[in-house]
Amino acid sequence: RPSPTRRPMATAEARRLHAGFVLSALALASACGGVDTGAPTTPERSAAPVTARVLLPLEHDTVFSYETQTDAGEVGLMILQIRRPRPDLAELDIAGRVQRLDVDATSVMHASGGYLLKDPIHAGATFQGAFGVVTVMETGQRVELPAGTFDDCVVTREESQRPFKRADSTYCPDVGLVSLVVE
Repeated sequence: RPSPTRRPMATAEARRLHAGFVLSALALASACGGVDTGAPTTPERSAAPVTARVLLPLEHDTVFSYETQTDAGEVGLMILQIRRPRPDLAELDIAGRVQRLDVDATSVMHASGGYLLKDPIHAGATFQGAFGVVTVMETGQRVELPAGTFDDCVVTREESQRPFKRADSTYCPDVGLVSLVVE
């Protein structure tokens, strides 16, 4: 390979959406992750608490591929590239649409408002997201996907009632987003 750029593969699911909306829903989730093609398991970690920065590494020039699927069974592919023009900013490029994230020591926040992840991360923690309240539903989860098996993962749910919208996201340490289900 001519470039050392990491090109991991992870699975993202989208349900109850039109195919055209799947990409914008994934863009809302914004931070994505995967694993190197040669090692489909989560890297070894210490027993330290999981933080937003560990769950969303957002490394410069990383490219991710996600398989998408609608309830109607339409399958697609989303390619996402991460750029870090400066340490406190991440840009996620999905087919020319760029989403900006403000990154600090304890959170990842949409530049347009609302957190993607915010410390401390523990079951029951809540914070304001891009479209509703985000609740940390589970921590310490093992997730098995076609891209690999991941440990110590965190599941969040962002939800609004009017209009109804729900996004369940699974983030894994040193990997990023491995699953997204949007209703």
